Amino acid sequence: MAAMKRRFLLGAAAAMAAATPAFAGIDDGNSLYRYCDATIGAYVMFCFGYLDSVVNDLRLYGSVDGFTACLPADFDDTRRRNIVVEFLRRNAASRRLDATGLIARAFSEAYPCR
Repeated sequence: MAAMKRRFLLGAAAAMAAATPAFAGIDDGNSLYRYCDATIGAYVMFCFGYLDSVVNDLRLYGSVDGFTACLPADFDDTRRRNIVVEFLRRNAASRRLDATGLIARAFSEAYPCR
């Protein structure tokens, strides 16, 4: 069921991005923050899909941009989003950096491997 939800979210996000000029995509921490801190459902779903892809890479490859994280099995979309938004608020000066690396860093700080 979770895999089906992810496929739906990613597909919906991709379709919205292609159909709507407002969806410019996520490339750095500033755009990541705009999508993930939004209250508009479509933006939040786009954020969830982007975060899911980084979580998948962390689980498949063990690290992303040199960051590792030992993620819990019950790591849901809302918790992922909250961790990233809070991280971006605390590290506003880093928002010019690549979004994928910032997400991996946020998860690494929240769930360090011991």
